[in-house]
Amino acid sequence: EEPERYRDQQAFFASVSAIPYCELRLGRLVYNNWPNTPPYEKGVDIQLATDLITHSFKNNYEVAILVAGDNDYVGALQAVKDNGKNVEVALFGKERTSRQLRVVADKILTVNARFLKGCWK
Repeated sequence: EEPERYRDQQAFFASVSAIPYCELRLGRLVYNNWPNTPPYEKGVDIQLATDLITHSFKNNYEVAILVAGDNDYVGALQAVKDNGKNVEVALFGKERTSRQLRVVADKILTVNARFLKGCWK
């Protein structure tokens, strides 16, 4: 099963890397007390926050769309807004987000079946 999952993962990474203007950024898995505790990702949040801010100052986008409800992004999103960019937060279904994230966002997008229906051609 693992070789097949690895192959599928590599194919997914290749397809994401082939999308114009899309950069694949990977974090790392930390294994503490394995196998009693599952691994967890490390470094992804700060990497994304850094990219949001860096690309806003390079004028690489006008609207930042964050697909996460994590309160840890509030500071980065405020920096992006302070740089004159719009900020949207996309949430799936009934996913919740913090009040602070809702305040800093210019728009909250709910990604559900109705939203996705408009994406298919």
